[in-house]
Amino acid sequence: MMPISTIKNLFFKSTRCLALIISLIVYCFLTLSTISQEKKQIKEIEETNNVTINKDYWKSFENITDKNKKNSILSSSPIAITFLRMPEHPFDIITVTHPFRPITTYKVEPINKFFKIPAPDDVILRLRVLDKNFSFKELVTTGPTAIKEVKFFEEILSETVQKFIEGSTSLETNEFSSSIGYFDRLLLAEEVLEKGLRAHDSAIATEKRTGEGWTNMRKILTTKLLSIRISKIHDYTEKKDWDHALFEISKLSSGSPDKESLQKLSSYLVDVIDGSNQSGLITSKTKELLAVFLFLESKIYPSNSDKPLLTLLRKKSDFFYKQSEKWLEKKEPEKAKEYLLRALELQPDHIGSRQLLEKISPQKETIKVGLTKLPELNNENFLGTSEIYASDLIYESLFRKETGINGNTRTYQVLASPKIIPSRNGVTFNLTPSSFWSDGKPVTAPEIQASMKKSKSLAWFYSDENILNNWNNNDANSFEVKFKNKILDPFSFFDFKIIQENNTNNGSGPYRFVNKGLELGRENLVFKAQPFYAFRKENIGKPIIPEIRFYKTIDPVDELITGKIDFAADLTFQDIARIKKLNNNPTINYSQTGPSLPNKRVYFIAVNTSKGILKSPEIRKAIAHSLLRSKILAEVWIGSEKGTAHHALESIFPKEYSLSNGVEKPESDWSQDLARILQNQASDNTPRQSTLPLSLKFPSGDEKITQAVNLLASQIKSTLKIEVSPEPIEPNSYYKKIIEDRDYDLAYAWHDFPDDNCSLYPLLFYYLHTPNTETNNQKLQNLLDTAKTTLLASTIPEMLASKKNMISLFEQELPLIPLWQLDRYWAWRKELNPNFTDSLHLFQNASFWKKESNN
Repeated sequence: MMPISTIKNLFFKSTRCLALIISLIVYCFLTLSTISQEKKQIKEIEETNNVTINKDYWKSFENITDKNKKNSILSSSPIAITFLRMPEHPFDIITVTHPFRPITTYKVEPINKFFKIPAPDDVILRLRVLDKNFSFKELVTTGPTAIKEVKFFEEILSETVQKFIEGSTSLETNEFSSSIGYFDRLLLAEEVLEKGLRAHDSAIATEKRTGEGWTNMRKILTTKLLSIRISKIHDYTEKKDWDHALFEISKLSSGSPDKESLQKLSSYLVDVIDGSNQSGLITSKTKELLAVFLFLESKIYPSNSDKPLLTLLRKKSDFFYKQSEKWLEKKEPEKAKEYLLRALELQPDHIGSRQLLEKISPQKETIKVGLTKLPELNNENFLGTSEIYASDLIYESLFRKETGINGNTRTYQVLASPKIIPSRNGVTFNLTPSSFWSDGKPVTAPEIQASMKKSKSLAWFYSDENILNNWNNNDANSFEVKFKNKILDPFSFFDFKIIQENNTNNGSGPYRFVNKGLELGRENLVFKAQPFYAFRKENIGKPIIPEIRFYKTIDPVDELITGKIDFAADLTFQDIARIKKLNNNPTINYSQTGPSLPNKRVYFIAVNTSKGILKSPEIRKAIAHSLLRSKILAEVWIGSEKGTAHHALESIFPKEYSLSNGVEKPESDWSQDLARILQNQASDNTPRQSTLPLSLKFPSGDEKITQAVNLLASQIKSTLKIEVSPEPIEPNSYYKKIIEDRDYDLAYAWHDFPDDNCSLYPLLFYYLHTPNTETNNQKLQNLLDTAKTTLLASTIPEMLASKKNMISLFEQELPLIPLWQLDRYWAWRKELNPNFTDSLHLFQNASFWKKESNN
């Protein structure tokens, strides 16, 4: 079979670009007319040698636009036209008799009034004949008795298309159309038929076709077009290409199909919807299409028993229901549930299926969560947002930070019991009684110590001898931690997740990970209530919901509307705008980062201060000033241009913290003019940029981050003439490359400040600390030391004084270039009653969540 690409190549290589005229057989019959006929015809047929070229005729045709379209109504693929050997412009064919020559067939401009053979007496035609140059030669005074045959362009087109589809049309390549793939023939034929239909409608609209009788001509085209589209739908369903099949069906529904069309489409629509359902592709648009067809059907068929689509839907739903009963008898509830879901997608009011599904899996017992990316469990090298969600379900910490109504952070005990014994420069912790892992083994003090050593986020804490003096495990349920000096808030260091030794799947949290699943084509992770969580007195009856499932979603708002998920995290500004437009139909609640749930995540560019020109603080500051942050936000993340979402940063701290601590400026201090001045001020001995560009590494897999990084690189180059090369890195290896190996020049990164103090030391430790040695830049070392002094201050005045000095040093050296904060959004259906105390750790109180029945 000849593929489309070959067709296009043949077309464009062809030197006969105007080979657009239909190859039709010219009827040449040598007949002699009687003398009486000749005398009669002499009066009715006159020809002239005067050739009239009517150049404006087709221009008027082409310039007329459909009232619902702004483009030319005759636009169509020249490839399609050529390979069907169809004319570029429509024409009719008439066959007439002559007094002294054989019967002659003419291609003429479209006839104004419809008539049938034998022609009525009032049919007197005065037509222009189409010649090979698309000029028109007049044929004058053709009377009714002289007209022996007429074919209108609608009929010609339909017949030609049919021959092309059958494969019997001769091509310019000396092959027949059968050499083109069948599906490609359908596509090409559909293009030309659509053009012919537009030409017909245009002729009616411009009164080039007047009077009655043309309706049947239009039906010839629409019937043929319908058969082609149904053939395409059949092909798509055979290939299980449900998206394209649904698209074709939707195109047919827009034209208000008649009874015959509905009957033909009904079986396909049922198969397509069921196939989409199994593939996880059912959306509200699919259901809307089904509703449209049922509505159209109700207008045509008064009785439900006569409706072909409704009848098929009921039959198939009944079949699925019976299949589910069989699987239940075989003790296979999951397979039974699958069939029930398929039945309800086809017939939402199927009472038996709904009742049986509620019996097998009551809706209120499962929370379905939609995520744009499913978490990767047991991945110590990467902890993205979805991994944080899963971690909060499985694992616990000694203490947990929560945000109160006033927006301030408080520390709460989790595995640490209220029995906390302070000592000189230290504290003794006791574990909460009846703390168990999900396998029933007790949580012990040595496992807490081991978890701290493994925690990458606490590398700065455990490895620094100047902070931690000693850790003594008194017994299995008690341990003492001593610091070098007295610390204002020692509990803030113990919010790391505690993981069972040698079994990272086990946690002490409210849920345990069970398995990965596939439901109607959708990937999901299943978390079930771990039975030993409720052994603790304060956790009796918890978690309330016995199962939570994380689903990978493509359109989370759509799945909220259709009830496929109960909760959607990681939404966008546009998603919230869509939810607002629903006007509580259905009711979907939403929330976002703000004063009551502050956003403590900041994005920045980490600078490797030990490399080349980046050793110069002037160059680092020049790069910072070269960036138009608000412009990038407005271009990449919709909503920020209106000031309603996302914020460009003036400092490395979260915006709310900066405003309350006087770090944020009332107006932006970033200036590209200042960037050039700073670049010029860089000392002469600063290593100059070589031919190799600076690398700007970033985690791959996110289109918006990729776009933003490209814009950052472009702005640096345009302002400072410094080449910057964006380099995507696999997220799983990002931590190792950037933090552990320090293998970067510039790196796009982010940091989550754990509390209101917004200490810089942990963040600076990651990017300035060199293992086993101090940084070779004394000013940067002073900054690192001052940040540590601020963190470990024993009094509030000492902490405030040190913090002021730390901010000043940071602004002078700028080892991290502030970028922006991205607001987070999430939404949930009205049946769900969640509880949020942290904008990042949305699920840390999931054991308290409730779900009401929606019956």
